[in-house]
Amino acid sequence: MKRKFIKILSLCVLALILTAIFSACQKKKYEGPLSCISILKEGKIEALIDMTEGAHIEILDILNTGEWMSGITNCGHDYEFTTKKETIRYHSECGTFIDITNGCSLELSDSDREIVNDILGVEPLIK
Repeated sequence: MKRKFIKILSLCVLALILTAIFSACQKKKYEGPLSCISILKEGKIEALIDMTEGAHIEILDILNTGEWMSGITNCGHDYEFTTKKETIRYHSECGTFIDITNGCSLELSDSDREIVNDILGVEPLIK
């Protein structure tokens, strides 16, 4: 009886640990202040992006409501955001956020990518 209890308890603890690991980014709540820099292709800082309070709220809302996936994508970046606790890179062409601090990524819908790119002043791609 004691062995069975220990086995069940061990399985429950393992399940809780795995749930915490796999849902870490999905339940993440990003907080301001939010800052953003533009990155040149050579990896050098081009400019600090000046955003309105409304833009901060819009981007934080997208970060907090998006479906984050565990793991970092093999995607470049042309912007880097800093929140209260995280460094998040953004690639305006494919619309992907990469949370470097927590090791996860978020691929935006076309409409969310347009919103973020508009805030950042990114010229729309010609199709």
